[in-house]
Amino acid sequence: FLKCTEASMSALRRCRAAALLACFLAASTHCAYVQPHLLHKNSPRLAGASARARSTVRAQAESPCVIKVLGVGGGGGNAVNRMIQYGQAQDSAVEYWAVNTDIQALDASLSPNRLGLGAGTSRGLGAGGNPDMGMAAAEESFEQLSQMVAGSDMVFVVAGMGGGTGSGAAPIVAECAQSAGALTVGVVTKPFSFEGMRRTRQADSAIGKLAENVDAMIVVSNDRLLDLVEEGTPLQEAFCVADDILRQGVVGISDIIIKPGLINVDFAD
Repeated sequence: FLKCTEASMSALRRCRAAALLACFLAASTHCAYVQPHLLHKNSPRLAGASARARSTVRAQAESPCVIKVLGVGGGGGNAVNRMIQYGQAQDSAVEYWAVNTDIQALDASLSPNRLGLGAGTSRGLGAGGNPDMGMAAAEESFEQLSQMVAGSDMVFVVAGMGGGTGSGAAPIVAECAQSAGALTVGVVTKPFSFEGMRRTRQADSAIGKLAENVDAMIVVSNDRLLDLVEEGTPLQEAFCVADDILRQGVVGISDIIIKPGLINVDFAD
């Protein structure tokens, strides 16, 4: 009986020891992984790690590549507004500009940077659908446009072709960007067929002039966008789809350059 009792007590002590060891390991794990804030805040090693973490975050947030998106005219300004509404202006290193001959359109723009063209030519009243007026206004403001694109590595010229300011001023804006040494990309739309042959002819002529002053160009035909929307879609929503296509073209290219990836692509590529 005594032997059985001693064996039982020995087994009980072993169980207690195992339980205490398990509790100790659990407490150690909890302290190591769940409560790191209990470490001394003035620890040199902790301070060094925090500084390295902050510098890494800053390096990821700041891009050495200067990219500017210039929305020229009503269509380009609408595309810039849509980019800002989607939050691209908050989480990217891209600088957005709204460029127009219409002061009322600039006042309604969401862009933090705005430039009015042709103070003496259009007097802030717009180009009236006349590309010659838009070109004259841009030529009058050539110096301001040159200052706007100065120091840029890459410039997107975004416009809806067929009107006055976009068709007339976009080639001049692209010329300024190329003169500043920036890689210039044109992202434009062609008007819907129901907008009339006059706007279609103006758009074709403006696209030809813009092609001479850009390194690459993306042309989106609005008529092709009708395949993406349902029949009976309101006109305003159809134009919003066109603006969103411009946004996707610009953001898709700029994000490849700015954001690191598994196969990284930098600006020099």
